[in-house]
Amino acid sequence: MAPRKKDKALTAKEEIFCYEYVKDMNAQAAARRAGYAVTPQKTYAELLKRPNIKALVDRLVKERKARCSIDADGVLQEIIGIARADLNDYLTVEQQEYMRIPKGKKKAVKIVQDVLVFRDLNKVDTRPINSIKQGQHGISFKLNDKVKALDMLGKHFGLWKDGQGGDVDALGQLLVDHMNKRLQAGEKKPGGKQKDA
Repeated sequence: MAPRKKDKALTAKEEIFCYEYVKDMNAQAAARRAGYAVTPQKTYAELLKRPNIKALVDRLVKERKARCSIDADGVLQEIIGIARADLNDYLTVEQQEYMRIPKGKKKAVKIVQDVLVFRDLNKVDTRPINSIKQGQHGISFKLNDKVKALDMLGKHFGLWKDGQGGDVDALGQLLVDHMNKRLQAGEKKPGGKQKDA
């Protein structure tokens, strides 16, 4: 963080409050860290209404945004990436053949099994991936919460009535409609099997 510049009309405690506030945007915690006597009855959000405090907080937030190169469009693009993520972008189903001698038999039989295979992760957008773990029973793969991302986008674009959040049924129906359109277009079902004609 840049060296602190003393703003006019700020007490030392107010200035510390500003720098502490921009760490987590929690007025009560910032007040406690700045040395104010914190009580449940007192609201420290009032401090943020003071023009000199608001000016310093605004400047600090603006400086941080510039340092981090983050803006609303960048955040929105990340959320859209999560909402559009599709397991088929990361995994494919391939058939694996091998020979096995069944119990009680002498002759080997050919076994054909569907196996999930990772696509080359260097060639896909991995930002929607929450985690990939190697466990006792194989690899565990998890994408970020798509329903939450869709809900955030729905709220941002005003898709929900009266500014209320979307409900799971409405989001689920959006996903079902989307998958049905893809299937009607002749795309493969998840799992790699072609839609029946």
